Amino acid sequence: MSAQHDLIIVGGGIAGLTAAVRAIELGIQPLVLEKESQDVYPCNSRQSGGVIHIGFLDPYRQDRSLMDNIETRTGGDHDPVLADALIKNGWRFLDWLKSQNTDFISFNEQEGYRWCIAPPRALRAGVDWEGRGPDLLLRRLVSKLSNYGDIFRQGVKATSLIMENGTCKGIRAIAGTREIIFKANNVLLADGGFQFNRKLFEEFIGEKFDHTFQRGARTGTGDGIKMAHAAGAKLSGMDKFYGHLLSADAVNSDKLWPYPELDAVATAGIVIDSFGTRVADEGKNGVYLTNALAKSNSEPPFFIICDVSIWESAGRSARIPANPLLEEAGGTVFKSDTLEELAEAIGVPVEEFVNCVTKYNEAINANKTSELLIPRSQNIIPCKINTAPFIAIPTIPGITYTMGGIVTDEKAQVLNENNMVIPGLLAAGATTGGLEGGGQA
Repeated sequence: MSAQHDLIIVGGGIAGLTAAVRAIELGIQPLVLEKESQDVYPCNSRQSGGVIHIGFLDPYRQDRSLMDNIETRTGGDHDPVLADALIKNGWRFLDWLKSQNTDFISFNEQEGYRWCIAPPRALRAGVDWEGRGPDLLLRRLVSKLSNYGDIFRQGVKATSLIMENGTCKGIRAIAGTREIIFKANNVLLADGGFQFNRKLFEEFIGEKFDHTFQRGARTGTGDGIKMAHAAGAKLSGMDKFYGHLLSADAVNSDKLWPYPELDAVATAGIVIDSFGTRVADEGKNGVYLTNALAKSNSEPPFFIICDVSIWESAGRSARIPANPLLEEAGGTVFKSDTLEELAEAIGVPVEEFVNCVTKYNEAINANKTSELLIPRSQNIIPCKINTAPFIAIPTIPGITYTMGGIVTDEKAQVLNENNMVIPGLLAAGATTGGLEGGGQA
């Protein structure tokens, strides 16, 4: 049995490390438990692009626009209390990061890219996180904790909460084969989502775990979510995830993930299945489309279909563009002078495929895309597919992190099914729900 701790934090990502360092600044002694044992341990925070924004707006905005933006992007499907807390503290988080010797760079003139942790990843295809801003930030925060004794422990996996009369009193964990009990006044769960947990994925998202590519660190197994739920915590938004469409070749090549993502091309054109027919509404956004493919009743392979006009416009529009980076990195891109030849090249029924593209083009001409068999919305303007060469890109949905999780109040206190605080239990970061994962995700 260990000594009593002020605060135990589960997870060594940006949420957990920020909480730990901030606790020290406030005179609270934390203990961080990180299940990975490597010195430079994998986590989504470390491998992220390090861009900080609120719905692609600057967190330093001090007007109503941030709340209006959240309202618009979620379609009202969010917790307004959490949204208000995010707005009030987003700029404070940036200020705090600066106080931790964090440098920032602006990628371009877009407001959403104004605050990127430096040095940024290179604008090229493939894995590129080591020595980049988020990686260096996590290393600095861990180093800072080391100045306060043995309060950052690796290779320790939390397994269950210690609950007494509805109050969290600590946590059980294992280190190797040894079980350890940690007593604490408060436990903060900050170990990320459940994207790499097959059972939870299939329970909440869909049955296509093997047909979804892990675009992140492959460490998010939802341990905190499971422990909290077992203790009576309420969950929300568990059926959605953040991710992007990738080349299907990413399964066999680190040069093709996490970038380039193919959303811009897919949402300008169409996405078909092995029967040569559309599978989802491409007009909403890339994250929606990625979720739709992961849940589709159709079997892979899936293909993004476009023409040279889309490839030369939308294909070059992303910060790390599919054109030309996809082909340069070895990704498969089929090109044919006719739709019939393209169908034969990718192995889909010719008649069904040509009919699909023809009806799609006709619907655009008549401004009746909403009347297609699978209606196409126009949040993103559809483009006709009528200029050779015609292009097909084998694609796979890539999952970065799950959007839903534990329900909390604005103080990070975990709530039960009756929306009452579970004393002693807190949650933060991608372990939580309430802001992402709504109907428009």
